[in-house]
Amino acid sequence: MEKRAYAFVLPGFFVTDKAPEEIFREDIKPEELEKIQELIKETIFKKELDIDIVIAPFLVPPDQAHDALRQLGEAVFGGEEESNG
Repeated sequence: MEKRAYAFVLPGFFVTDKAPEEIFREDIKPEELEKIQELIKETIFKKELDIDIVIAPFLVPPDQAHDALRQLGEAVFGGEEESNG
């Protein structure tokens, strides 16, 4: 069966007395993102399935989530991603 890409979102909140641009790291290494992707894969998805995870470390206001997922898909899949959600 051919693999297909599906967008998913992990909504959440963070609480701070600082502006968001002051608290997010700008020096995240690819290896660190790979660790997070593996943790998401192991924690949320069934282990017996062959699932690949791709994440992007940026803050997106709710009204811009669709566009952000589209941009991530274009960056990863060259604009040919399947989107079902």
